[in-house]
Amino acid sequence: MIIGDNPMFSWDISMQIGDGHFIFDRKSEKRASIGKSIFIGDGFRVVEIISL
Repeated sequence: MIIGDNPMFSWDISMQIGDGHFIFDRKSEKRASIGKSIFIGDGFRVVEIISL
């Protein structure tokens, strides 16, 4: 997770890079659902009761 300068966070915020469910490609048998990083830029506001 990368957070820029001067962010504003409210309450009841959930941040996760994946949903915990693995999805696999049938042909390659490799995992198709790989979580990504979260980037919150400069001056960004995250409101209450949100999932990122």
